Amino acid sequence: VNTTDDTADANPGDGVCADSSGRCSLRAAIMEANALGGGPHTIVLQAGQTYALSKDTDGGGHQTDSGADNDDLDITSTIIMQGNGATIHRGQSLSCTLNNTAQTGEFRIFEVKSGGDLTLDSVTVMHGCADGSGNPALDGGGIYVASGGKIRIENSTIALNSATFGGGIRNRGTVLITNSTISRNNSGFSGGGILVDSGSTMVITGSTISENSAERGGGIANSGILTITNSTISGNSASVLGGAIRTIDGVLHLSFVTIASNGTSNSSAIYVSGGQEVINIKNSVVGNNTNTNCGGVVSRISATGTNLATDGSCPGFTQVTSAQLNLGPLQVNPPGTTATHALLPGSAAIDAVPPGQCTDLSDNPVSQDQRGVTRPQGSNCDAGAFEQEVSGFRLYLPLVLRMH
Repeated sequence: VNTTDDTADANPGDGVCADSSGRCSLRAAIMEANALGGGPHTIVLQAGQTYALSKDTDGGGHQTDSGADNDDLDITSTIIMQGNGATIHRGQSLSCTLNNTAQTGEFRIFEVKSGGDLTLDSVTVMHGCADGSGNPALDGGGIYVASGGKIRIENSTIALNSATFGGGIRNRGTVLITNSTISRNNSGFSGGGILVDSGSTMVITGSTISENSAERGGGIANSGILTITNSTISGNSASVLGGAIRTIDGVLHLSFVTIASNGTSNSSAIYVSGGQEVINIKNSVVGNNTNTNCGGVVSRISATGTNLATDGSCPGFTQVTSAQLNLGPLQVNPPGTTATHALLPGSAAIDAVPPGQCTDLSDNPVSQDQRGVTRPQGSNCDAGAFEQEVSGFRLYLPLVLRMH
């Protein structure tokens, strides 16, 4: 890609990415890849550049969807996008009013169609707007993944997107998220950051879901199969149910996860709705959330290993005080690139996991924390997403003692 202009490919399928002026835009590259089919096709963005999407000449936002030539970027082939730190966003001069009526310029950023397969590496996706009447027009402000679609999000950020359902991402297919941030997205109803539908699968590793908001499921709303490992869910809010996570008829697997500082006016951080939920949690921390930490049908929660909570609402957890948990503020703690809550000196989560239990729910060893720091640092692994590093002095001293 050699231009940041939002232009269409002049002749899709001819094997050349070129608009009417001979330039290769992001939109033209996707149109060409889709027309060729198959793949993988690799699209390389210019390092640090910003690509503002504004083309909506057929009107009606993504409610009028003829392909990637207008509004959102439809993916129908297999595409690997090497972002090199680039940002893709909807032009900020375009309005976004979530009123179930599609307006020209109201569109999400990516729609991965059935059979489409997209990898986003080192990309920021911002300011998408999913509005209109009926599904999927209301879904996935930043990214919508249709049934049969697949996306991998690596080293990327999905932020400041809006939709009625799934402010950042709505998943009806398969989504894999690694070392990424889903932040400051908004849903008018369910899934401020992420909405996982029944029949879909999502795996989140080494990532942060923060400062998203919705009526239900401020961070995540889950009805599918969702597995989260070595990740932080913090600062999200819901006006009704589940400041961090709301699950209904879904399967939720949490290992070495920190869920902290999420808010809701009269509910809990993790809210379990009635149904057939299966919620398994291991070696995790749930604390310092507004109102209760766990709520709803909490009998569906199965805790194994060592789990800590700052009240008695989560069954099978060890109750500690906020002072005993002693979490640091949400920030990027080196060597990480995503935000975490550090374990401050004396935290009850330090070395809390017994020997032989530093594993996920499938008994696979968890040898690093969210930041990539080796586990364990002390005698045992720490609970939650953060492993407190042991200073060189503390590591060196026992060697000196043994030598003498």
